[in-house]
Amino acid sequence: QIMFNIFKVLRSFTRLFKINSEYEKLNNIYHGVITRGLSAIITLVTLPFLLSYIGVADYSWIGIFATIASAIYLFDFGLTSLITKEIAQERIISHEKTKTIIASQEVVYLTIGFSLFLILFLFSDWIAAHWLYNGGNFLQSANKFKILVLALVVQWPHSFYTGALFGLGKQTLSNYTQLFITLIKNAGVLFLFQYFPPSIELFFYWHIAISLLTL
Repeated sequence: QIMFNIFKVLRSFTRLFKINSEYEKLNNIYHGVITRGLSAIITLVTLPFLLSYIGVADYSWIGIFATIASAIYLFDFGLTSLITKEIAQERIISHEKTKTIIASQEVVYLTIGFSLFLILFLFSDWIAAHWLYNGGNFLQSANKFKILVLALVVQWPHSFYTGALFGLGKQTLSNYTQLFITLIKNAGVLFLFQYFPPSIELFFYWHIAISLLTL
């Protein structure tokens, strides 16, 4: 009932920004701003609660996750933008051609992601020892890093499929899906912390589960 009421509020709020179909691009921008803004608000509101549950030291792993995620996305070699452009050009002409474009680039994108995951996982102990180790429990740090790597690989395809949705003209659907996922991810982990011992491991396990749901 609570989730239903939230969506009613969001839907009513976005109706304020409805404009004619001839201004579809501007309409997508409006919805993009709304959903990104609400996502940012949800994340910022959740932050102090997360810090109170897991502490600053463990929260630093989320910062490490965000840093590595930003770095490895450089290795998509522009495929996310390319898939958007190619689908937008071909989807009106040929549905079969669109499916072929998605399938062929999907293989390349997922191969890159799996390769990055394999490298990070194989060198996880070395990375934990020489890059992340700060005098604490090394084994614990190595295990946390492995979970972090798994969270990265599950999240990797998100950008590709978001680009595909944009190319198909589904920007609004994509943006509101991401908003819903952000809400579930942040509210859900706080709910779990009420019933299970709060830990960064639980945070990442929940992140992995929601990433799979998103895919």
